[in-house]
Amino acid sequence: MKQEGVHLMRHSMRWLSVVGALCGSWSAVAMAEGPPVDCGGIDGEAIREMRALYEAERSWLYEKDKYSQDLAQVGFAPLGCTDGTRPSGPDSSWVGGCRFIYQVGVTGPRSFIATARAVSGVISGLTPRIDETGTLTRTPAPSGACP
Repeated sequence: MKQEGVHLMRHSMRWLSVVGALCGSWSAVAMAEGPPVDCGGIDGEAIREMRALYEAERSWLYEKDKYSQDLAQVGFAPLGCTDGTRPSGPDSSWVGGCRFIYQVGVTGPRSFIATARAVSGVISGLTPRIDETGTLTRTPAPSGACP
């Protein structure tokens, strides 16, 4: 009986120390100045959509033996914002997602470069690109907003 009590006490102390540590880290986050910038999540949106665009272009190539600049034609439709809004691009060749606009340039019979451009917030100007080989590159956001 005494051992059960000691075991229960150790278990309770372990949980209390975990709860105390979590409360301390949550309060540190709450005390930080300004809203946190989740560049990984924002950048993740572009990467996810660029990979989907790459797959759509590759599928189109296998069906039609060429790439297409028409994103609707290849079946690419990026997710819009949860409130239903989408940014517009500088011309009709761009398609809006939520924080990014997308475009494909066919650069040869068997090559393309797809571009995403961040259009709002701290990442405005971030420009990921993907080519026909699946190589993803990124031009960093201005003023070091996202490392």
